Amino acid sequence: QGAGGQAGMYGAAHAEEAALAKQEAARALALVPSRPLNERLNVTSEGTLLTKFNLRDGKASLRWVRLSVGENRLFWGDAKTRECKSNVALSGATALLHGAKGSAFYKMRQKKMLQQQWCFSLVFKERTLDFAADDPGTLLDWYLALAEFVPQSTEPLLDEQALRRAMLA
Repeated sequence: QGAGGQAGMYGAAHAEEAALAKQEAARALALVPSRPLNERLNVTSEGTLLTKFNLRDGKASLRWVRLSVGENRLFWGDAKTRECKSNVALSGATALLHGAKGSAFYKMRQKKMLQQQWCFSLVFKERTLDFAADDPGTLLDWYLALAEFVPQSTEPLLDEQALRRAMLA
């Protein structure tokens, strides 16, 4: 076969792989039950492992991330010790984005390898915090909990049903 035939085969294989990934994501999402906001706030307050993307070098690292409802702050730190040395006041957030839309995602070389529908970004005037969850339930918990702290988001906030639909798009 010529180069054109190989390119066509590659394109078909890539499309089939993408379709299978989408089906798998839909199956995973269907298994995630809906839950009240107070449960989502409890989960995020206890903390979760999320992948945090660094704009400076485009690298990603696993971080322990937790929400402090009483302090209205987001904390993150070492994944093993769960010690959080960094934090930010959520009152300074200007937007909450669903998907791999933040600058750090674009800098990352393996962007195509991400489950982009399980990513979210918190935008501030001076910086953007980009995160990825390992599963759809974790993304639902974090996005919907954070949405309560960013009602002034310059991007439209999604409710649970709209977020579920966006995760399948």
